Amino acid sequence: MTVTVHIIPKQQDDKLIRSVRSPFSVWDFDNSITLNMSTGPKLFNPYHYFGTPYMWARGFPVSRLQNHTNEHDELCLCHKMRSAAVQQGLVQKHLDVDVIFRLLHADKKNEEKFNEIAPPIVLQAGTYSPFNSRNTLFHRTAFFTLFLPITVTFEFPGDLYRKVDAMLEFLDGWECEHDEIAGCVVSLAEEFRERNFWGSADVEAIIQWISDLKKIGYQFPQRVDRDPYDISKNGTIRGQNCRRVSLKFGAFSKNSMTEKLLRKLNALGDIADWCAEANYTEHFPSIIRPFNYINLTEEEMQVGYYAYYCLAKVKEMKLGRVKGYFVMADDTTFNFWNGVNPELVMHPSGDTFHHSGVWWNRPSGFTAAVKTLELFEQTYKDDPSVQAIWRQYKKGLRKKNERRNASHVLIDRDGWSVADLYYIPSSGLDYFAGLMEIFFEAGLFHEIAFTKYLHSVPYESARFDYLNGTGGRGAWHERYNADLMMMHPIKLSFFGNLTERRRLCDSVLKTFSDKLLTTTTSDSNENSTE
Repeated sequence: MTVTVHIIPKQQDDKLIRSVRSPFSVWDFDNSITLNMSTGPKLFNPYHYFGTPYMWARGFPVSRLQNHTNEHDELCLCHKMRSAAVQQGLVQKHLDVDVIFRLLHADKKNEEKFNEIAPPIVLQAGTYSPFNSRNTLFHRTAFFTLFLPITVTFEFPGDLYRKVDAMLEFLDGWECEHDEIAGCVVSLAEEFRERNFWGSADVEAIIQWISDLKKIGYQFPQRVDRDPYDISKNGTIRGQNCRRVSLKFGAFSKNSMTEKLLRKLNALGDIADWCAEANYTEHFPSIIRPFNYINLTEEEMQVGYYAYYCLAKVKEMKLGRVKGYFVMADDTTFNFWNGVNPELVMHPSGDTFHHSGVWWNRPSGFTAAVKTLELFEQTYKDDPSVQAIWRQYKKGLRKKNERRNASHVLIDRDGWSVADLYYIPSSGLDYFAGLMEIFFEAGLFHEIAFTKYLHSVPYESARFDYLNGTGGRGAWHERYNADLMMMHPIKLSFFGNLTERRRLCDSVLKTFSDKLLTTTTSDSNENSTE
């Protein structure tokens, strides 16, 4: 089973790239996207990652720009990772680029912006990237790194261009022989002087800097081994710490939006060609580009039993400026033109199926529900983050005038909720993800898990059609219409049959084309008055 998460961006025009949550992490450990590059020296261009591949930050070695990529295939998402000691946020329209870039791109009318959805990324030890002090957070443990060399000319740092390659090669092979960080700092400064990266005055200054820090009682961080944030090659692991992700973001500009529109129109043309095929062949519409994705193992998905876990992992990416998230199964048809309240949970059917159903008698039913209660009340009774979710669950039940206590609600065989399409606003994502992490650990089936979740939150329902009962799955082409929010299932496996393909093209795909491309008279009148 494949689960797709659609992200709805927020609209703002502040210069600082902000998000629903703070872009800075103040915890010792946090969820993080990280880059796990395997060859070195490993160079990372932050501007490329945030959507502008032709741009580079000041300090990036110009000699290595040609054919450089950030190796997007090396990205991984870690559930628990040590937070970076130095964290920088980008600033729109205030770019820290070098004089070469400014000469090549001197057009003041350039409206290129960084992608504001792209999440923060943590660079592991051995990865090199330029940064400056603007909009930058230094944790207490990194205070000693605020030293600035005094022999460098900041007006025109020519050494930056002449020596950066040699400096990177040296750093990538250097190992400190001291047990303490303070000794490593002085040793590195002396090595820099020997190689003419720094002057003697810089070495004397940093010795005094270290001495002054010790006098005022500054506690230098201890040296630690490199943290192993590798992706397991074992595809059967359930709840692995780090998993493979693929993320590639483009910048927002008039030109890029036009290009995206043209790609979508071409995609519709490919679908039209597919519909026009006289006989069934291997001809399916070509894939324009791969999707961004988070990898879940087969054990984690268990043929869809724990599909909710996908959005819990999306939360860990800490995407910026996102209004909310639509989640849909691969065999769901989603009529996205039927809008939702972006501040409210949307679940088409709600918690309306109150009979126990077959799932409650399986290990992922009642047994898992009891396990969920044990996790809240026993295993994690002293865990502040888990108990915060438990308190919010209880509070949500009270707000909805639930007479049962939370413990009873969790284990009561009170029904199930189909969950092939739903919407979660960003304001509720932390709670949703925290609750689903516990459900996942307990092994609770997703349609039961959703019933328990919906008991605790306000939500809106929508028109839907599940192809059960009279006619069953074979009646999809008769029952589909544009006013439904969703229909389930319409499976791709149906369309190896030419008759079924024609039905899809004449109903679903024609409706999508009409909604996307047809301008009504009222729309034309409204546009003419703007």
